[in-house]
Formats: sequence, structure tokens, C-alpha cells
Amino acid sequence: MKKVLCLVLALLLAASGGTAFADDYISAERAANAYGDILKMTAKYVVPESSKDGSAILVYVPEESDTVIDAETGEKYTLTENQAESLKKPISIRHDAVAETHAADPTVQTTFTEQEIKEAKFGDEVMSAAELAEAAEDIISAAENGLIFGSCVYNANIPESGYECFAVLTYASADGQRSVSLSFDAETGKLINLSGKISDPSAQPIVSKDKAFETAKEFAQKYAPDEYVRCESGDKVKEDARETDPMFSFQRAHSGYEVMSLYNRIDVSVDSATGKVCYYNLSWDDGLNFESSKGMISDEKAVQMLLNACPPTVLKIDNGEKTKAVYALDPDKPCAVAAKSGDILNPDGTVYAAGETPGLLERVIEFFKSLF
Repeated sequence: MKKVLCLVLALLLAASGGTAFADDYISAERAANAYGDILKMTAKYVVPESSKDGSAILVYVPEESDTVIDAETGEKYTLTENQAESLKKPISIRHDAVAETHAADPTVQTTFTEQEIKEAKFGDEVMSAAELAEAAEDIISAAENGLIFGSCVYNANIPESGYECFAVLTYASADGQRSVSLSFDAETGKLINLSGKISDPSAQPIVSKDKAFETAKEFAQKYAPDEYVRCESGDKVKEDARETDPMFSFQRAHSGYEVMSLYNRIDVSVDSATGKVCYYNLSWDDGLNFESSKGMISDEKAVQMLLNACPPTVLKIDNGEKTKAVYALDPDKPCAVAAKSGDILNPDGTVYAAGETPGLLERVIEFFKSLF
């Protein structure tokens, strides 16, 4: 009989759109108010999946996607690293408007000597090997001393590279134990990539992570375009490198706003045995059209608009001893607010219909899930 009554109650609650809570949970209204006090939004540029021309729009997204409220006390709940990772809400709205990779046509020449590139359609638009070597001289000293210039090869007719023409310069030590290659935009002299073997992989690390970061930041500030944010956005270990060689990522920005894109950043790695830069890679999309920031709504208004359309919901997390209930942003709903119109945006950039509710069956299932 109790099971029947429970099912009837569930159906009634689901049909009415109501939400069932444990007796010791705070109300949804109180949770929304408390959540609004601690949720911070920041404006960033994204290119929605629905964009056909690389139009980058400004959206507000949560600064910390793992912000949660204790469902019992209404206070901000501090998550462990593992809990934060499990609740992290990916911002899948971003889309990288880079040139599509085309299948290489073996009949099309892609590698040129200096003389050949001068005679090709690029003509005098590219820098000479001597000019590029001069541009590389200071960079080489920042990476490793004692390296001798080896060769300069030009590459063109490679659409997926993002550059009309780029040149690869190689340097090596007299004993052949150390080497560095550098790629430049052959028309502008902009550094695209640096990759080197500058110490014995078995050498012991002597450079701290903090010192390595300062070296990476200084290198990025000197050689990266001005549109990059001057801050660390995370670090990782470069593949095929000593496990202690950290890599730091710096994200592109436009008019002071970060561009949310994997293909608009730089990565810099520092050899922890020498303290020298051993890897640098520039990713840049020239095909973006940035929306003006004029007429943006405030971040406070964006918070209220998001919570009105997608209020926090009760989620269960494991704290190691028992299941903990918290109010958090619904992982199945959007969390991006258009910075000029205030529209709630789906991951593909289309407008989310505020007030959309799950069907009867889904609400019954959610009710029973909340019991366990």
C-alpha cells in the first residue's frame, strides 16, 4: 500500500511540475537566492556551432562551473578536487573556425628551397633565409646556446596550416646531441613553432615550476601576438618529454575578453634541467569576426537571467563517507548568456527556450532518483 501511495504522490508531483525535497533541504527559492550571491559570471568570446562565417559573439559564462550550495545549510560548499571534476560543466558552445584539413594532393608541390619559393607565386612576399635566421638568432639564444644553423625549408600550398607560406629552420650542436627547429610565418616573420632536444632526457630537474612559468610567460610576452591573455590557463606535461617538464597554456584575447577556443592559444614548455624553452606552439585563427562589446548587459544581470531560466537543482555527490546533497547548475541545461541580448544559449548557439520542463516520465524518474 505504501508503495502505491508513494507512486501516486510521485505522479502528482511530476504532473504538477513540483519538486520533492528531503525534509532537511532548504527550499529551491532560498537556494536560488544564495546561489545568486556567490555565482560569478565572466564575459568571453565564443564562435557558436551554428556560425557559418566565424562570427565570434560575447557570452557570459560562470567563472567557476563547480560552484555549489550545501542543500542542508544554504552555505557555499567547498568541493574536493575529485568532486569538482565530477561536477565540472563543460562549456561546449565553443567552436573552432579553422580551415578544414584537406587531403594532400601528391601532384602539388608543398616544399620549396629559397630559390624555388622566390620563383613561385609568392615572389618577393616571403622573407629570405638570411632574414629569417636573423629573426631566429635571439630566439635560439633563449632556447639554447651553441647551436649551429643547418637549413631553411619553405612550405606552401598547405591549406590546413593556416598560413600562406611558412619556413622551417633547423639548428644542431656540433656533436649532434642537441637540436632545435623553428617555424616562422614566411611573410611576417611571426614565430609559429619551436621544438627542441636541448638536454639529456635522463638529466635531473633543477628548475622549479614557478621559475619555469616565469620563463614561459616572459617568452610568450616577447614572441606571441598582443591579443593573448597574459596569464596561465593550466599546465600539462608535453608528450615525449621528461615528466617534470611543464607546459603552460596562454589563451588568446580580443579587446580584453578571452577567446574560448582550443585553436586560439599558445603552449610553452620549459626544460626543467636547463631552464630553457624547449617547446612553443602558436595556434591562431585569422577568420574570426568579433562582435562589438558596446551595449553589453552587466554580469549581475546575466546571473539573474541564467538562474531564472535554469535554476540550481539538487545533485548528489560522494564525499567519501556518505552521499552529500548540493544545489548546483543543472548539468543538462545551458549555462551561457548572450552578453548583449541576454538570451540563454544552447551549446550550438541557438536560443534556449526558458521554462522548458522535462516530460512526465522524466520527472517521475528524477523523483525516485532523489530518494536514493
